[in-house]
Amino acid sequence: MLWTEKYQPKGINELKNKPANTLKDFILNFRKQTNKAILIEGPSGCGKTSAIYALAKELNYEIYELNASHFRNKESIINLLGNATKQFSLFKKGKIILIDEVDGLSRKDRGAIQTIIKIIEETNFPIFLTANNLDKEKLDPLKKKCRLELFLPHTPQQIFEFLKEISEKENIKYREEDLRLLSRYASGDLRAAIIDLQTLVTNKELKRDIIENLSTRDKKEEINQTLIKIFKNKEAKIALESLETVSQDLMDFSRASPLPIVFSNDNALFYWIEENLPREYKGQDLINAYNHLSKADIFYGRIRRQQYWRLLHYISISLSAGVSTSKQQKNPEKITYKKTRRSPKQNFRLWGLVNKRKSIIASKIASKTHTSKKRIIAELPYLKTVLKQDRKLQEELQFEKQDIDYLAKL
Repeated sequence: MLWTEKYQPKGINELKNKPANTLKDFILNFRKQTNKAILIEGPSGCGKTSAIYALAKELNYEIYELNASHFRNKESIINLLGNATKQFSLFKKGKIILIDEVDGLSRKDRGAIQTIIKIIEETNFPIFLTANNLDKEKLDPLKKKCRLELFLPHTPQQIFEFLKEISEKENIKYREEDLRLLSRYASGDLRAAIIDLQTLVTNKELKRDIIENLSTRDKKEEINQTLIKIFKNKEAKIALESLETVSQDLMDFSRASPLPIVFSNDNALFYWIEENLPREYKGQDLINAYNHLSKADIFYGRIRRQQYWRLLHYISISLSAGVSTSKQQKNPEKITYKKTRRSPKQNFRLWGLVNKRKSIIASKIASKTHTSKKRIIAELPYLKTVLKQDRKLQEELQFEKQDIDYLAKL
């Protein structure tokens, strides 16, 4: 039997550092709730699904579970969920609907989100949805219909205590430093740590040389987990090490000279930190953190202009250890981090500024060449090479700095 199943939590008293009472209250007072669903975000192995099963067991509720991968279209969702949200349980006190990994819905699943929203509005039972990452535009309509809960990854100490408890129950011979090493390699994923422990035990003994092989395991973390390590702790080493596994780039190096609101890589760590700093830091802490962020921006500019790539190391220090050690006042709030809204890809209102600049450039060229503005706009991708390089032509067309910067972005 897998130890992940054997040692699953049996009740909410075993759900340490999780909003178990909030979830329980939602179930017991479901009829009074404004939102009929809770959307839980958290990294793999943080206990999202286990928490729902523990609550169901304690309350004697039936669970109807579906994975988003089961959905292919609107009809399949209605067939799988429609009746389940209306038929009462025959043998239990109540029913819980669990939709796992809702962020796994692909673009091919057309109408899926809207169909789930309609089912939430009409359901007779509490619905729980889980996701590893809510930073997907397609989930925005769904988030508006749900109460959002954040499950943080387990700390190495929490994982160590759990592994130690299992080891003693299974009569495993171990050294505490080996369990701590195994706990750190898990990167907050308790399920992975338990599987590693069961896999690596040989003849009731855990050996260090086998554990060290895990250090080479390449595990990328979602941006939210990296931000938690930077924002929620004061240890520079932990913050700096978090950059080794982050799935995003540090800065936006996708274009030669990005404008303040127009950039391609809006997933860059710099933009994430910039957007969420005011939600985590206050007062002098916020000032200190922005100071480190500004230094990273200075290093970034020097890399751009002078190709001093050795400065990338200092960007890493500023964005991680610098920001992390700026905080003196701990913020206990659980925060769902958001992507920046300064990019036109994230905020449609900004597209007007981009298109307006294109229109201005086209008008200047059209007036000098006696050509229609519509034709200039259509041919601008072909004209940009000459327009970017010929300074005399730029002066003749009376281009401003904003015009030249815009052309550099094309």
